[in-house]
Amino acid sequence: MGSVNTTRVIMGGIAAGILIYFFEGLVHMGLLHHDWEAWKTSVGAVIHGPAKDISMALWFVYSIISGLLGLWIYAGIRPRYGAGPRTAIYAGFLLWAATHFTAALDAFAMGVIPHKIVVTELACMALLMPVAILVGAYLYKE
Repeated sequence: MGSVNTTRVIMGGIAAGILIYFFEGLVHMGLLHHDWEAWKTSVGAVIHGPAKDISMALWFVYSIISGLLGLWIYAGIRPRYGAGPRTAIYAGFLLWAATHFTAALDAFAMGVIPHKIVVTELACMALLMPVAILVGAYLYKE
């Protein structure tokens, strides 16, 4: 069993993170844009988010961290499951479960975000998160 190639985890993680940022943007600013605007209008007096540029920077940091974690998961399970796309998809699904699925459970429990937004984002990212980790894993070599 070889050691983890940290440089390649970082390279692949950044690539995956950039894809995650792009995918999240497509889902939220494209597919769900009108739903988010309606929600913000309905709760505007109660919830005050940061300025848009601050929000975008925070989402970028979140995406890069997610990509790095996904590649770290891939590098960690690779010796047991073998190198390749199947293992990368497993790693992406684990990342999705730890980030998006648990956040969706929280959103449902709190009842603060409309179900349509939560379910749509959850379904889209269940497909897109593994793809991002698959691309990042392509750059990983031990």
